[in-house]
Amino acid sequence: MYHKYNLKESFKNYIKYGLRGIKETREVSIHEMIIQRGDTDKGVGIRTSFKNCMEGRKSKTEGPIQLTWILNENKFLLTDGYHRVTEGLLKGQIKFLAEIDWKGYSTEWKIPDKKDRFYLKNE
Repeated sequence: MYHKYNLKESFKNYIKYGLRGIKETREVSIHEMIIQRGDTDKGVGIRTSFKNCMEGRKSKTEGPIQLTWILNENKFLLTDGYHRVTEGLLKGQIKFLAEIDWKGYSTEWKIPDKKDRFYLKNE
C-alpha cells in the first residue's frame, strides 16, 4: 500500500516548504497523483504519452517528475513528466521521484475534472 498524507501532515509540509518557496524531492505513489487522461487528438495527457511510447517516441527528459500539491484534494497534480510516468508504469513502477511544489494551489495549471483523470486500479 502507498503512503497517503493526511491533511495535517500536508499542512506541515506546506509550512515547511510551500511558505518558504522550497520544493521537496521525494518518491510519490501514482495513487497520490492527479493525472490528466487526455486526448490523443489534442496531444495532451497520459493517453498521448502512451501513444508516443508505443510509437517509439520516449521521454527526452531525465530526473524527477514535477508535481504541485492541490490543497482542496490533498493530492499532487502532475505538471511535467507524463512520458516518464508512462514509461515507468509500463515497467510496473508505481512510485516516482518527484519535485513537489507545496504552495497548495494552481493558478498556472488546469486541474482536470475527475471524469477526465487517469486512475490506476489498486491490486
